[in-house]
Amino acid sequence: MVGCCAADGRAVDVVLADGAAPPLDSWLEVEGTWVPRAGVEPGEATVEPPVLQVVSRRLLEPPAQPYAY
Repeated sequence: MVGCCAADGRAVDVVLADGAAPPLDSWLEVEGTWVPRAGVEPGEATVEPPVLQVVSRRLLEPPAQPYAY
């Protein structure tokens, strides 16, 4: 997750609901819809990662300079 630039970036786990794990250390473009969790209000912090129902996915070539801006 990046709010402004690479300096404030942080990793965020997301569960892809189609069950297919991407290869390790890969770059992936995913389109989908967030799956609401029962009993969890929007914006409420939980220990469980959010779930994304995947509509499409594709592997990307890693950029030559992933942190360049």
